Order: sequence, then C-alpha cells, then structure tokens
Amino acid sequence: VDQGSVGGRAVLTDRHDLLGAIGQLRRADSSEFDAVKCALLMIYAALPIGSLSSSTKGAVSAAKDLISQIAEPADWNEPLDQAWRGAVFTATSAKALMEMALLLEFYVNKSWLSSPQSRLLQSLPSPHFAVRCASLSAIALRVFCLDKALMYEKLQLAPREKRVSGGLSASEAKANKSRQRAEEAAVEAEPYGASRQKRSAAA
Repeated sequence: VDQGSVGGRAVLTDRHDLLGAIGQLRRADSSEFDAVKCALLMIYAALPIGSLSSSTKGAVSAAKDLISQIAEPADWNEPLDQAWRGAVFTATSAKALMEMALLLEFYVNKSWLSSPQSRLLQSLPSPHFAVRCASLSAIALRVFCLDKALMYEKLQLAPREKRVSGGLSASEAKANKSRQRAEEAAVEAEPYGASRQKRSAAA
C-alpha cells in the first residue's frame, strides 16, 4: 500500500493508521475472510470528506452520552467511528462483518452515490435479511456495489455566506459595524475641544 493512498485513492490523514493493517490483510497468504475485511476497510479509508453523515455536536461530556452516541447515533461521530473500526478488526464471523458493512453503508451521504450504480445497491437484500443470511460472498457483493456507487472524486464545498444589504457578506457587514462602533466610541472619549478642532480642520 502506498503511503497516503489505498487502491489508487487518497486517504484522509486521520485514517493513515489503517494503511499498515490493510497491508497485512492484503498478503498473498490471507484468507478469504481477511480479503473481504480488507476490501471493506479500503472503502472506509478512501471515503472523501463529507461522504459520511457527520455529527456537528461538541465533545462527549459523560459516559452516558458516549454510550448513546454509539448505540443510538443520529450521525456518524467519533465514538461510533472508533467502535466501528474495532468491530471490523475483531470480527470473526460473516454475520459480524455484514453488520459493519451495513452500518457503513447506512451512514454514507446519499449525495456521494452516483444514480445509476446506487440502483444496484438498492436492489440488494434488505439489512434484516442480509444479516440473517450473511456469507462472505454476500458481503463481497455488497462491498463491491458500494465501491462502484461511491463518487470518490467529489469534494465537499464550504457553505456560501449569506449576503446582506449592499452586497456584503454577513462577516463583512459585521466587521464594518464593529469598526463603526469603535470609531464612535473613540469620538465620544475625546475631549470636547479636541473633537471640535478636528471637525473645524476637516471643514
């Protein structure tokens, strides 16, 4: 595995630690189970920024919140991310690996899936049936379909700032307002005679 890339695709900095593990799983003497596990990790490692429905909430403040962010997450978050990685690495059955494949598939942002290929992904068995009848071939097919549907080259665009009156952005208008207040405060702080002399000189 090339440093900073996997399968010819760029890997985010916070996932570089996976490259060594992926390299071990790709050995010639690896089992079929390791090969499927490696394929799933390769997709995860190459996911572009924004392709996972990430949470915007702050840091976890208590153990109870930590458990809820893993067991009942509204979005993909850091505790869930770490738990998912650990579950994939320690998986020893097709059922456990299928659950991790379905979990990742569920949280992939649908706007990162191309329409033609995503229809093939949607035609696969439902998650409930997929877990009940999990096999290495079924996981491999699901991983293959997800890989084909993902648009790895898509970039996350920063939201555009709203424009206010005068054609200024919100941040520009705020800066102008703060500067105006500072100037007014400076004038009020000056002695009456000095400010009067400045106005006379300006006239």
